[in-house]
Amino acid sequence: DSGEDTIVVCPDCEYGANIEAAVCQPKSFDASSEINVVTMKALYDEGVTKIVHFALPASVALQDVKACNAVDANDLVECEASDTIETLVVDAALEGIDSFTAGEKSYADISAVQEGDSCVHCGGALYYTKGIEAGHIFQLGTQYSEPLGCNFLDENGKSVPMVMGTYGIGVSRLLAGIIEQNHDDKGCIWTKESAPFDVQVIVSNIKDEDQVALGEELYSQLQAKGVDVLLDDRKERFGPKIKDFELLGVPHAVVIGKKLVDGLVEVVTRRGLEKEEVSSENLLDTVLKKVR
Repeated sequence: DSGEDTIVVCPDCEYGANIEAAVCQPKSFDASSEINVVTMKALYDEGVTKIVHFALPASVALQDVKACNAVDANDLVECEASDTIETLVVDAALEGIDSFTAGEKSYADISAVQEGDSCVHCGGALYYTKGIEAGHIFQLGTQYSEPLGCNFLDENGKSVPMVMGTYGIGVSRLLAGIIEQNHDDKGCIWTKESAPFDVQVIVSNIKDEDQVALGEELYSQLQAKGVDVLLDDRKERFGPKIKDFELLGVPHAVVIGKKLVDGLVEVVTRRGLEKEEVSSENLLDTVLKKVR
């Protein structure tokens, strides 16, 4: 329930859509319904512009992306209202009851779905939530295939341009999505598949030669086994080191501390911060079982 995109969701079925494309069951309006007219400037290639009027019920809001698509524009920008209506797009909900006239008139779904509207599939009450756009597909149509002569023979043997599309996956957005789903009040909790390191080895006191020796030995052993390992041997107090582990969210930590004199080392699982004391003699095997 976080991110920059508004998602329209139905609680009673699996319907969900970005508000830029979301639809709902038709609403009832009549000739007495109040109507708003929004004036926008449509921008096209090579500096071409056109003043467009959008008419829709006063009780709903204009959805900019739907409106832009309705006139096949690259973008819409605000402009001063004009009494002369050359191009008019009327919301589909008003078809048959509006009395507008214009040189160029069409009907299209240009209104934004509102919370409480009825789901087009099951009639459930739609609601808003937030989401992160981790991937997308853009329909390019024949914009590039026509000028490039990228054609194929259809079922009738006719040469026609290919209909193209492009897709992308946002790596940085995926990372944000992973953390949104995997965190606590202390910091990140990386999943095994996404973690930058599998294990973080923390030497509590770098003035203790035995702790340093075991930390460096374990670090080398894990690297030799192909484990991505981070060694924290900074000249820093133990408190900040464990706080940084909790913040960074590496799945597991090996804390080499005071109990090493008794042959014990602490292994911490970041998710839930579960702690386990293990023998320093079996440390490598224990850690390998955790990460594999």
